[in-house]
Amino acid sequence: MFGREKSAFTGAITRRIGRFELANRGTMFPDEIGIPLELQPKLLRVLQEREFERLGSARSLRTDVRLIAATSRDLQAMVKEQKFRSDLYYRMCCARDCARAPSARATTASLTPSVD
Repeated sequence: MFGREKSAFTGAITRRIGRFELANRGTMFPDEIGIPLELQPKLLRVLQEREFERLGSARSLRTDVRLIAATSRDLQAMVKEQKFRSDLYYRMCCARDCARAPSARATTASLTPSVD
């Protein structure tokens, strides 16, 4: 998501542009937002400050990206279990319009068969 600089770690022989840099002035849709606790402060910084660093770099890069997120996990439960940051949850959901859609399993009764 954040990219890396050349030589940031063993085997990093080239610079890699991250998703936030590629999506600058556009929209980014990560397939799963229930990310590890260690990465959550970095994501929160992108959302609040609109800046980030590539791995192995000390230089901050600016980005203007709209994030549309989806998850199959119960983020409210993860917040209660302290597996998801409450400030990140608030920033992603409550500060903006938050649409909740039921899972496909919960809506099978409304589906019509497409093959007879």
